Amino acid sequence: MKRLLVYISSAFGGKDENVKLAYKYMRHASVCMGASVYASHVLYPAFCNDFVPEERKLGMQMGLDFLEVCDEYWAYFPGAEQVWSKGMIEEREYAIKHGKPIKMFFHGDSDSTSGPYFFVGSGGVDRK
Repeated sequence: MKRLLVYISSAFGGKDENVKLAYKYMRHASVCMGASVYASHVLYPAFCNDFVPEERKLGMQMGLDFLEVCDEYWAYFPGAEQVWSKGMIEEREYAIKHGKPIKMFFHGDSDSTSGPYFFVGSGGVDRK
């Protein structure tokens, strides 16, 4: 049986703590939710400098190439606030344009590996 291919999106901004959170989000989506996951902001900073505009653009485009083949787009937020980074907004708009289902999760406990995660909805997202 084919596993759901999920594009994981969360804030990056060149911060190591955001990469650690992304690992937790990937674990939640894969181990707890049964999805096969992809997170460009964990992979591409290893060889693309997020602070060099041309390299950031290349990393974003490569991520969007993978988003195109994923089944769904899942956005994760630490705490209770829905704050979309610039990259997340670009990914979300691409997902909307390509008809990808969108799910949003808030991570309620920053010290926990597996949760609790709060699913807050899908589809019609706030387009701030």
